[in-house]
Amino acid sequence: MRHNYWAITLSILGAIIAAGILAVLAINMLNINISFTVGKKSTDSSNNNQQKTNEVTGPLILYYTAIEDDGKSGAKIGCGDSAVAVTTADVTTNDVVKSSFERLLSNKNQWYGESGLYNVLYNSNLKFSSRQKSGDTIKVYLTGTLSLGGVCDNPRVQAVLEMTAEKAANVTNADIYINDKTLAEVLSLK
Repeated sequence: MRHNYWAITLSILGAIIAAGILAVLAINMLNINISFTVGKKSTDSSNNNQQKTNEVTGPLILYYTAIEDDGKSGAKIGCGDSAVAVTTADVTTNDVVKSSFERLLSNKNQWYGESGLYNVLYNSNLKFSSRQKSGDTIKVYLTGTLSLGGVCDNPRVQAVLEMTAEKAANVTNADIYINDKTLAEVLSLK
């Protein structure tokens, strides 16, 4: 009887060991399949990451004018106005400068929401064309027509465009071109 007990025990133990070996082999085979699949997906996602290398998510910062604010709400500009930064909701973009200008130039309302901030570009028909960053300077190229409502709109346009460009590119200098003319040239003709 004892002999049968040991034989049964050894058979059960052998079956457990065999099942364990099979389980280990199955897991190893599964790991090979998983790592092959994950490796393939990883390669695909790294290609996507290469395409989206510069993609960021965050708010855009645009500038509008507080008329006769005298620098209380933002940077003091000509005619006793202030250039005031406005933060948008988060956007995902691979070109913050382009996205900032497209948002700024597409706003055709004279006032920015209920804020009381004046949109000096509301009557203009400008489009973002390109940008070029060199050191601490961003050059932004726009096309279209600039429409102004009076002499005080000159410093407003200059501040809004330059400050939006500087903030978007994280630089301290901005040169704006409209139809390949400097902003100073365009404003001198207005």
